[in-house]
Amino acid sequence: MKNNYSILSILFFGLMLIAAPMEAQIPTNEVNQFINKVNYRIAKMAIDDLDTKHDAIKKEFTKAAIVCDDNDSCCSDECVTSIIKLFSSKDNQKSYGANLALANTIDGYRKQFSGKDDVDITAQQSMLKHILNEDSTVNKFKDSPNRNKDKVKELFTTLDQDVEKLVEKYSTKQSANGAKVGQDDGGSLFSTIGMISFPLLLIAILAFVGYFMPQQRKTIKKIKNKIKSVENERDNLRDELKTAKATIQDLNGQVRTLAENEHEMRKKVETMEREKEAGQERPIPVNVSQKRTKGGRGGKMIYESFYMPVPNRRGNFDDANRMDSFDWTESVYKFDVLDKAGTTAEFSFMNDEKMISRALNNYNIYIAPVCKSSNPLNLSATRITTEKKGKAVMRDGVWEMQEKAIIRYEA
Repeated sequence: MKNNYSILSILFFGLMLIAAPMEAQIPTNEVNQFINKVNYRIAKMAIDDLDTKHDAIKKEFTKAAIVCDDNDSCCSDECVTSIIKLFSSKDNQKSYGANLALANTIDGYRKQFSGKDDVDITAQQSMLKHILNEDSTVNKFKDSPNRNKDKVKELFTTLDQDVEKLVEKYSTKQSANGAKVGQDDGGSLFSTIGMISFPLLLIAILAFVGYFMPQQRKTIKKIKNKIKSVENERDNLRDELKTAKATIQDLNGQVRTLAENEHEMRKKVETMEREKEAGQERPIPVNVSQKRTKGGRGGKMIYESFYMPVPNRRGNFDDANRMDSFDWTESVYKFDVLDKAGTTAEFSFMNDEKMISRALNNYNIYIAPVCKSSNPLNLSATRITTEKKGKAVMRDGVWEMQEKAIIRYEA
């Protein structure tokens, strides 16, 4: 559920990023140009309405506004600057101060929006409508008794229509449904594509970082745990294989011993049959083998010693796996038999460095089932000494652990 909320948040944020750059705008240079056109035409109407007494200013205005064009491309900043300079001269300022105030007021709107590329088309439209219909200085010009009401109405109606055309032009060009961009847009199509592509790329990155990367980490962690588990199983199988090899060797030895015993028995039987036929029957001595004994520590008599590989999980040893000699690749524990019947024994951990390294790497298999330690487990230990031997009894061919051995780890 948490991941679902994260994805929804990322997508919502991405949609906001896409939506934001798609707000329609009129290029700043066209807004400037339109305001200059309004300034020029109002100033020109004011000059044209003057009588013949003002022919001098009319000529000066025509000269100052020579860079202006009374058409759709009107007008440049230089045109309005020349007009304002004309009205603000020392000779004209007193007589034409109202014209200067009007020109400065309209030019102030241009300067207000100059250099702002982030103003949306609604604000631009509102500003242009305000100049034409709500500005007090402009309204004062329109209401002047010196103005020809019909010409004023015609001029401002035309300017209002020009505003609507300008807004419609760029609303169509930059609409969110991807309408075709006009040839005079100077690369707006590529800009629009760029504005869409960047947020989409950002969404992809955020989605990857917020959702897919954590999923990848979880997957990698699972794979690592699986690898570790497989490696542990591999090590266990290797140990079981070694134990199986030792068992096979013991079985092969037992098979050889049985074969030898069978051969001896056959020879004895044949001898008995020959003696019987010859009438020379004599008692056959019975060879009763007795396990050899030797003195042990603490007054204990040790009747037999042998070596065992790893126990099973319950801490028991299969007697079939016993070995007469120590082999560091197979032998782990030494057994000392304490009675003639061969049913009671003590066992100790073999302190061999190579075998210790293998045992520590597989602690749960080699050590844990039949040993407990008097100090903390040390995986870097080079010696493991038996402080107290463990005890085991023989039942049905299996040495069952009765008491765990106590060991100590030494570096």
